[in-house]
Amino acid sequence: MDFGPTRVRSSRNFHRIRNSELLSDARDALKNVKKEESTPNQDVIGGIKPPVSSVLVEYESHEGFEALSKAAVFPTTSSPVMALPSHFLWLLGGSKSQTGKSEPKAPSLPIEKFFVPSEVELRERLKPLQMSEQIKELFQYTRLTEAGVRLKYMIACQLEDILSSSFMPLCSVAPFGSSVNGFGKHGCDTDIVIRPTSVEEFGDPQSRLVFETKAVPGNQRLQTQLYLELIGDLLANHVPGCSNIIRILQARVPIVRFNHDLAGTQCDISMDPMGHRMSELLWLCTQVDPRVAPLVFAVRRWAQGVQLTNPAPGRWISNFSLTLLVIFFLQSTSPSILPRLHTLANWAASGQPTL
Repeated sequence: MDFGPTRVRSSRNFHRIRNSELLSDARDALKNVKKEESTPNQDVIGGIKPPVSSVLVEYESHEGFEALSKAAVFPTTSSPVMALPSHFLWLLGGSKSQTGKSEPKAPSLPIEKFFVPSEVELRERLKPLQMSEQIKELFQYTRLTEAGVRLKYMIACQLEDILSSSFMPLCSVAPFGSSVNGFGKHGCDTDIVIRPTSVEEFGDPQSRLVFETKAVPGNQRLQTQLYLELIGDLLANHVPGCSNIIRILQARVPIVRFNHDLAGTQCDISMDPMGHRMSELLWLCTQVDPRVAPLVFAVRRWAQGVQLTNPAPGRWISNFSLTLLVIFFLQSTSPSILPRLHTLANWAASGQPTL
């Protein structure tokens, strides 16, 4: 499924169109989405306030997405810019026909809207329920929706296209962590991993014709830091919607952090594949038993309420550590609710579905 864009809103009311076939669908959808005034402190995620009116459009085929891309133009500026196509577009407003009359109202399109209650609304909904029902409702109303997951994949797709067209043609970019492991909460940050394709996978290994390449440092960590430094420059200068670029290269796992203003989320880019593999393991646990994710959400909520966790880094236990403790407990019951680690490893080796 190809994502065609307009600006995307990550907020209480999220608009989404599926299986779009026509170029006009994105344009018509934007005409039909009402302008909404946000209240103070509403829809601000990680200090980022997304655009007011946005639509996430999914195209049924790659041809539909290509048609939209070919119809789009770059903004005219007085100075030359490096023109890189983007998955995020915006629609000029106030268009009228040559006769001076407004265009007819666009036909109604099936638009999905995802409602995320405020803290006060959530408490009121949970108050009359029994504990087991509260856990289910808490999970239902605060979990990352399918549209939210697809939005994060679209961010990764945007970065992969730009990296592939610039200096990393042999790479793949994918979200990991809470974005895809089944434990994601509405408004969670977006963790992204860049995985360079192995040169052994490119071309015929028996060929005598070899590309001339630039020598790279033998130190893997230094090489990763150099790549991320370059990626930070690319984000700052050429990727639309990216701001507040911070290079955290001396951390145990070097990352580049930035705000994606068009999607309303904070992103961390790394090149360590271990996070992606851990995400697969956690996702597999949510598929074994549907009660796992709601229980983890409840434990996290309790830990937040008693100030056991804190969004700021420090001596507090993290949500990730809490999740692992819950999984370990479910593996240790008799009979066990979740399979032991060696069983999960055997499943992974046997080709079970992954992310």
